[in-house]
Amino acid sequence: MSESLNKPDFGLTDLPSLSILIPAHNEAAGLATLLPAILDVFKAWPNPPVWEVIVVDDGSTDSTSQIVAHFSVSEPRLKLVKNHRQSGQSTALAIATKHAGGQWLATLDADGQNDPADIPRLWAEACESNSDAVLGWREKRQDNHRTRWVSKIANRVRNWVLGQEIRDTGCSTRLLKASLVNELPRFEGWHRFLGPMLAARGAKMTQIAVKHHPRSNGTSHYHWRNRGLKVVIDLLGVAWLNRRQLRFDHALFPTDIRADSGHKFVPPPAHFRPSEFQGQFSEHPSAQRFES
Repeated sequence: MSESLNKPDFGLTDLPSLSILIPAHNEAAGLATLLPAILDVFKAWPNPPVWEVIVVDDGSTDSTSQIVAHFSVSEPRLKLVKNHRQSGQSTALAIATKHAGGQWLATLDADGQNDPADIPRLWAEACESNSDAVLGWREKRQDNHRTRWVSKIANRVRNWVLGQEIRDTGCSTRLLKASLVNELPRFEGWHRFLGPMLAARGAKMTQIAVKHHPRSNGTSHYHWRNRGLKVVIDLLGVAWLNRRQLRFDHALFPTDIRADSGHKFVPPPAHFRPSEFQGQFSEHPSAQRFES
């Protein structure tokens, strides 16, 4: 059960165009640095979109909620949703999307390794390329050698199984069109496959290099026990879903309707593309192909 600790109306006349979603479990120290950094980004951003930040406290036992509540006193666009027991990042992200009002969703980890200064770059790229999603890839990843090696192998395997070219699926710095995310199936582990599932549904995607910082406090919540076999099973499940989804490749043309019927031709939604639903990818000029 989750509970929003902020009033739905935070005193703004416009609905947010951008919602920044941050799942958090025992990340008080990270949020104490991340939240003011996000606020500084929007202060320095010329003509930013109408925005909000939603932090989901996923059953934390530290002062995560208190840190968010402290900053929300002076910034009403910062919202706290509290999950009364730990349910995992997938559930926390699903809760965040439920409470988000933005047309676009940006995601960040709460540990401070993602840089909020990349959000304006993601936004500019989406506007310039008319993309449905902009995925970040960590150009200089600040993790230990073993973690980088395992991640590199996992990315190659994932792309081979799914027939895609997503450079860094594990990077949480990304910007996604909310209407498309809201159509994705929710399951334990779905947060790891946002890019692959959008790609399989025909989303136009761009990938750009983003910053990555060392973890300066707390401990990682990820290890082989909560990633190993579960991720393999999830990958096979996503591959099955991608291959079994319905294909909408028809359209109703005005000539199919009698002139005196009074009906108006309505084109199919933009996210239903008459294609094989293999995502359209483009990369920022600074991007390079898979690391060796």
